[in-house]
Amino acid sequence: MVRLKLWDIGCYKKAGCKIKYFAPLFILVFAFAAFLQSNEDRYLFWKPGLKLKWSDFHGHVKSEDDASASASYIGFFHKIKKSAHADSILLDTRAFFNKAKSWVKVPSVNPDLLAHEQLHFDLAELFSRKFRRAVEQINIREISLNRIVDSTYKYYANKGDSMHFLYDIETNHGLNRESQYKWNEKVKEELLQLANNQSPFLKICIKPRK
Repeated sequence: MVRLKLWDIGCYKKAGCKIKYFAPLFILVFAFAAFLQSNEDRYLFWKPGLKLKWSDFHGHVKSEDDASASASYIGFFHKIKKSAHADSILLDTRAFFNKAKSWVKVPSVNPDLLAHEQLHFDLAELFSRKFRRAVEQINIREISLNRIVDSTYKYYANKGDSMHFLYDIETNHGLNRESQYKWNEKVKEELLQLANNQSPFLKICIKPRK
């Protein structure tokens, strides 16, 4: 099964408007292959050089009266897959952008806002890399594989929630350009530091059951 964690976190506010944060939602049960194949038009998966475009925001505006200018549904999922060797498994982890649920108000379209949303996407990739690195460093037995991977995933997904929230607060949803620049540089540097964990696929050697 694939566990997806979605954030509605790209709410960009006009000056003087209250900041809103949407609680994370959990969506369970997508067969992995079906998720990737049947949702090709619904999702973007993070990869180097991929940049969001306003044409990727396909969702309906929640409310014209809402002060938010846009909203992005972003997160990362993980899937444990069998490998060709009995003593190992493959962990597939990908950061995604939900095009069907993400929206923007047409008058609000501008490069600064889009760059703010892009960094939310980059943050999702950053925490997917942190998750991979953490799993890679754990000495896992087969009997505890799913439990350990799931608990590690939840930890980094929750840490990601907090980071997305802090990012919106400190940048005032992109309105504070100085803070936005600092966040851009911070995330860029951290992604570079975790360049060895960029591949979506991680081979994990496991100890046999006892």
